[in-house]
Amino acid sequence: MSEYASHYKQGGMQTAEKIECVCNVLKTSSEISGAKIADVAHALKYSDRIGLKDDAELDIFKTADWLHRLITGKFLNEVYGK
Repeated sequence: MSEYASHYKQGGMQTAEKIECVCNVLKTSSEISGAKIADVAHALKYSDRIGLKDDAELDIFKTADWLHRLITGKFLNEVYGK
């Protein structure tokens, strides 16, 4: 296995492994498209490293941004113009 940065090794399972597990479950649903699975994967990546790489508030925002895209199809800056 390749070497991951320490901020992706929290909680006893590497972030990539967590994402793979969640995505494998989601892809069995006919209701969830590949794009939505990708949004979930990005949200998991940022939520798993909150406060470990970038500023915690930045990673919280990034998580919220991907979840917003998952729900609405748009990033927050597309809605609020920021």
